[in-house]
Amino acid sequence: MKRYFYILILIVAIFSTQTTKAKLNVIGKVKFDRVSVENVSIEISKNGKIDTLVFSDSKGRFIVILEMNHTYNLVISKDDFYSHKINIDTRLEEEEKYTWRYKFVVDLIPDINSKGVELFNETLGNVKYNSNTDSFENEINPLFMSKYQEFLFSYETEKSNIFNNVLSNADTAFNQGDYDLANQLYAKATVLDEYCKYADIQLDMIEKIIVQDVNILHRYNKNIELADNYYVNKNFNKARKRYLRAYSLKQEEYPKVQISKIKKIVSLKEVLASH
Repeated sequence: MKRYFYILILIVAIFSTQTTKAKLNVIGKVKFDRVSVENVSIEISKNGKIDTLVFSDSKGRFIVILEMNHTYNLVISKDDFYSHKINIDTRLEEEEKYTWRYKFVVDLIPDINSKGVELFNETLGNVKYNSNTDSFENEINPLFMSKYQEFLFSYETEKSNIFNNVLSNADTAFNQGDYDLANQLYAKATVLDEYCKYADIQLDMIEKIIVQDVNILHRYNKNIELADNYYVNKNFNKARKRYLRAYSLKQEEYPKVQISKIKKIVSLKEVLASH
């Protein structure tokens, strides 16, 4: 059974070169089940006010430079995933002129409106300076971690049930020819379980069907256009052939009606000719 773990990996370094003003370089990486996620928004508030907004790159990375002796709140969010909140306190016990570095990794969790979602309204990380280790570290809250593990257990069960339901609805839509809905549902299934090869195969099939339908529609419209021109010019034999071709591509009412009209016109001409 797959598990999602919220990770704050501490990799701290102090540059030996002194600067005129101390700062904290925060280097983050966003992943989903070991795959880097780009275009994740990171909203940064400074002392309670929104300060800036950055996005993760194609490798899921982002860098923010924080001033010392302030409190920051980072909200990491992306559509269809739960948001993560991290507090970073850059206050030091005494004035320094070093550049500090703090690295961490966040694993995103798909939003399935599961029970216990209020957990993500809490701050998942509290980073601050630790004088004992002379580094910035994430304070682990045992109570929060216990609640988080409990959430993960129920989340996996609920996600599995939702996945099966989504896949069943996707198959129903596909069999009924509602390819737009089927495409949306199979795509949702791949978010819930990115290892579901069946959903990937169905998505590829829908794409081929859509392309084929576009080609058929183009050929249908072309034959109707030619048939109408022949009909206007009273070349009923060629018009009838084009309408038949169009009808073989799409069983629409229009070419069927036109073929019936041509049949009556030809029959009437034959009757008049016999007199």
